[in-house]
Amino acid sequence: VIAGESDVEESINVLGKLMHYCLRWRVHTVTLEEEVEYIRSYVYLLNIRNDYVISLETEIKDECKKIVIPKMSLQPLVENAFYYAIEPLGKDAVIKVYTECDEGADRIWLCVQDFGKGISQEKQKELEAYLADDNYERDSTGSIGLKNIQQRLTMFCGKDYRLVIKSAEGQGTLIKIPVPKQFISIKNEDK
Repeated sequence: VIAGESDVEESINVLGKLMHYCLRWRVHTVTLEEEVEYIRSYVYLLNIRNDYVISLETEIKDECKKIVIPKMSLQPLVENAFYYAIEPLGKDAVIKVYTECDEGADRIWLCVQDFGKGISQEKQKELEAYLADDNYERDSTGSIGLKNIQQRLTMFCGKDYRLVIKSAEGQGTLIKIPVPKQFISIKNEDK
């Protein structure tokens, strides 16, 4: 700050926000708005690190911003989009985070879409079978992956709430997380 290094100052502030968000161990739920703000910070740091630009596009309906979701539900999907779809291509890219409402249905879909290399049908079927297996599994690397998201979604919302993966090679990947509409409420810090 004293040296007038505004880029360094902003980077340290963003890193501090990320660490604060992650290290609040007792907080297991957040609003969708808070999770998206965390993702913005995450993408900001990715852009500092790379020679190309990752644009984060968000389309969150106002009525969905206060929906309560398991913490770290969307960020791992953005991280996967970066590592598996964007980084291998090494060029400017877009990650889109948005909500979809099923008219008359009891759920809202939280969506993360990349426009990268996509997933082969074989790999997509493997992922779907892996996620369909409800046996508890801790990822051996300690990272938060698709299985972890599915396990927490099941505990939080019930067995009927399953991740949906849509992908085509060369066209990108869309992952959708269903959450109950009744979770649009004031955040509960004790969950």
